[in-house]
Amino acid sequence: MHLSYRVKKDLIRACQILYQQGYLTGMDGNLSVRLEDNTVLTTPTGRNKGWIREDDLVLCDLNGVSLELNKRPSTELKMHLKVYGLN
Repeated sequence: MHLSYRVKKDLIRACQILYQQGYLTGMDGNLSVRLEDNTVLTTPTGRNKGWIREDDLVLCDLNGVSLELNKRPSTELKMHLKVYGLN
């Protein structure tokens, strides 16, 4: 699966902006984006979103299952999937 460099960078930049503005603090809050190939890219659980890197992002299927070994998605991903109308 090839993920767009731009999508990853945009998600990281959104995390940084929200962190700098005080909307995300510490490990609170998570972001995700639904991709065209029926996957979801999300922030990981237990990480400070102000310091997130590309390698930290987690690719998941539409059921919220990580498609990457040793990476755990946001614990809020099920809520994100509801918003996307998937669960």
